[in-house]
Amino acid sequence: MIEAMKKTLTFHDENWDKAIVKIEITHRNWYPELTMSAEFKWHGWQCLDYIVPDNEYQKELIELWESNHLKEVDEWILITLEHCISFIESIEDDTYSDPININDMGLSVDRIVIAKANDLSVEVDRLLALIDITDLSIESLDDVEYDSNRKEFSAEWNDWAIVTDDEADDMHYDYVENLIDDIGIAQLNSWGPYIRQSDDWTITVSQEVIFSPSERWEALNPYDGNEYESHINWEYWFGYQR
Repeated sequence: MIEAMKKTLTFHDENWDKAIVKIEITHRNWYPELTMSAEFKWHGWQCLDYIVPDNEYQKELIELWESNHLKEVDEWILITLEHCISFIESIEDDTYSDPININDMGLSVDRIVIAKANDLSVEVDRLLALIDITDLSIESLDDVEYDSNRKEFSAEWNDWAIVTDDEADDMHYDYVENLIDDIGIAQLNSWGPYIRQSDDWTITVSQEVIFSPSERWEALNPYDGNEYESHINWEYWFGYQR
């Protein structure tokens, strides 16, 4: 006799979109009946046909749903179903264990990272710099978010600005301008009559340097005052925890 079964299977399709498939065998109609449903992107319930299979086992699982949902399960269907579940779980575990190789001479870009970058509408290299700087695990990519206006990622309960050298300078200059606006020119004048801003944005009050561009890491990283560097595809990226 085919026993009752309840299984939740989580995997990623060809586009690295997450699918949560719920599989159940019941005897409520006096025979072993197969029911399958899924949560996929913004779809729910009977939406397995939206999944783009990444391998033959995902494809076979979807075909089982198409041909056997709400129908009686025989031994052959059960063997096929268990076979699909086993291999899909194995492939998913192997994918998560693969490291992302990043080095100074080049990089091996996993399609998972490309798919996530496309999903966030962000450059692949910027996302790779985040992974390199934060040691972000590949399974954590699902939860990463990106604010394009602030050029900041939210990853593992932390916010990180990942920027090029020029973008970091622009952010730093904006910080200085906002600082001057917040303090007010009158307050600066009260410090002495000799206020000067050089072409390189160094601000001097009475011959005392109160701000220098060389200190941008302290301005852009209020968390620990550090500037983290990553070299991706022959370009330098800088990370600041926010």
